[in-house]
Amino acid sequence: MGDIIQDLSEPKAMDRTVIGDVGFGKTEVAMRAAYISIVDGYQVVLIVPSTVLARQHFDSFRERLGPFGVNIGLLSSANKADAVKVSSGLKDGSLDVVIGTHSLLNDQIQFANLGLLVID
Repeated sequence: MGDIIQDLSEPKAMDRTVIGDVGFGKTEVAMRAAYISIVDGYQVVLIVPSTVLARQHFDSFRERLGPFGVNIGLLSSANKADAVKVSSGLKDGSLDVVIGTHSLLNDQIQFANLGLLVID
């Protein structure tokens, strides 16, 4: 985690791969990096391969970071009803974190101040 914190404090873009088996703590590392980015005024995107994993990460992030006032959105095919609200929140900066599937790669999605992209 120390290397990631160091990378986040550098003026150049971070390019790091975190590898580990299930239970290794990769999601924990992502949450901590996300929190650091949010405190620094940036938005965070977490892209995952399935709607089930998106929901799991959304619940985990909301449980851990929600008490600190972090606004988290979910964007996937399973929650199409919230897509406009999430998209607006990303564009106007009211959402700090968005977790979703490849639907986040849509060219209609705009960010107020994207600072960290995590691909799971």
